Amino acid sequence: MARVKIKHPTPNNNVKLTLLRILSEHLIYATKIIPTPDSYKVLTRSDDGVDKIFQATCPAALKDGGFDPHYTPAIAGEENSHPIQCRRPHPITLQS
Repeated sequence: MARVKIKHPTPNNNVKLTLLRILSEHLIYATKIIPTPDSYKVLTRSDDGVDKIFQATCPAALKDGGFDPHYTPAIAGEENSHPIQCRRPHPITLQS
């Protein structure tokens, strides 16, 4: 499951419903919304849900609602942690 942190100054149940409404309007399916003291952790089924949060009109809608989305450290680290896979060729043995 993909995860994103969405900050809000006063997370409570009413604000959580507003967040859920904004996400559903942008066709983002949140499997779980976990409140923390200064934010919400939103779990989505796939990375596509997280991508939608940071694309098109969703960031503007979140900002209008007082939300501030942030990549979690795990997701931010994944973007730069995929090194290019280089394989050494198998040695060729010549048979005479």
